[in-house]
Amino acid sequence: MESEKRLVQVYVHGEGSREPKLVKVPEDATLKEVAAAAGCHLERVEELFIGRQDEDEPMNHEHPLHTAGVGHRHHIHCHRCRKIHALVLYNGVQKEQEFSPTVRLERVLRWATHEFHLQGHDAADMALFLPGELTPLDGDVHVGSLASFPDCRVSFTLAVPALVNG
Repeated sequence: MESEKRLVQVYVHGEGSREPKLVKVPEDATLKEVAAAAGCHLERVEELFIGRQDEDEPMNHEHPLHTAGVGHRHHIHCHRCRKIHALVLYNGVQKEQEFSPTVRLERVLRWATHEFHLQGHDAADMALFLPGELTPLDGDVHVGSLASFPDCRVSFTLAVPALVNG
């Protein structure tokens, strides 16, 4: 009798959704199989950027999860864009930088406060907003979830969130 393969759960983040999909796959599944199970823009999965959270380089699609260092309940990101062009506007000045789609917004925020020479409380009070929105973005959101192929761009406003006294 052949033993049953153990299933692992992997959180898959992708373009067009701020919430990850939780997929269950055999522990020996390849990254390509995980991306397919999550429905990541499937017509050409082999062209996707698949990477671990906050890492800049893509992983080999043919590697099994354990070889790629992806374990139970780990996070990966799949995207058609290899880089996301981020534009940040602060006090009428715009700064630009490219990031891997796997990068969380907390890293983009750190980069932006550094680029605009903000320090101490000035930097700590800042948040990223999508243009025209009043709610700051969560630092755990992946920059790739906010950009779509083929544009591969996202714009932010850097500002202090408004305090509401009720």
